Amino acid sequence: MQHTIEVVIFPPRSGVTTSQLLAASAAITPVLTRMPGFISRDFGTGEDGQFLDIIHWRDRDAAELAAQQVMLDATCCAYFDLMDQTRMHFSYFNQVF
Repeated sequence: MQHTIEVVIFPPRSGVTTSQLLAASAAITPVLTRMPGFISRDFGTGEDGQFLDIIHWRDRDAAELAAQQVMLDATCCAYFDLMDQTRMHFSYFNQVF
């Protein structure tokens, strides 16, 4: 069954440390796992200082509903506040295999 892959690539906001970002990222995982359609999550760091957040969802509807719900969650908003959202890249992809 084909699922939706959410990909977010971003640098931290100025003054935000890697340890702050990693802690905030880890804190939202329990929130995401409770959302309908959540499958899994991968998180990584790049040598260029950027971060990669990949979330697998059952389908696009589940991904879009989660995108609305996370904006109402204080833990998720605290994580988003650490991102340089002006340089963030956000996309959905359909799983091929």
